[in-house]
Amino acid sequence: MLVNSPLASTMQLHWTVSLRASCLHAAEALAHGQLIVDPILAEAITPAAQELRKAITAAGLPRIQFWRNLVGLSVLVDGLGELAERAVAETVGATRAAPLARNLLASLAGLESSVRRVFPDLRDELALRQLSLREQW
Repeated sequence: MLVNSPLASTMQLHWTVSLRASCLHAAEALAHGQLIVDPILAEAITPAAQELRKAITAAGLPRIQFWRNLVGLSVLVDGLGELAERAVAETVGATRAAPLARNLLASLAGLESSVRRVFPDLRDELALRQLSLREQW
């Protein structure tokens, strides 16, 4: 490829270790009927993931679009409340965001708590795992 080619482009990667994004990604997989490779993780999060799935359905949120927004924003937003509100706002608009987000908050906290209980050092483990990926990249 020619560097000066009009088709040449650059990509910048920002490597982020996120316990929250990992929890949500696994819960999303379960919500879509996929299997979790780690049986300990699957057992730990299944009840909380089902509760979150029910809360999303009860809120009337479009499931696929909401999960995409929720997981995507999870590495950018610090607090669970703000994450829920921004994900809902991006999915159905800001006017409905606050009340729907409040209804999701307990389920989101329960999911994160269930992972922390079983894997208290997961963030550190994820940081170590990313090193080999970065080296391969």
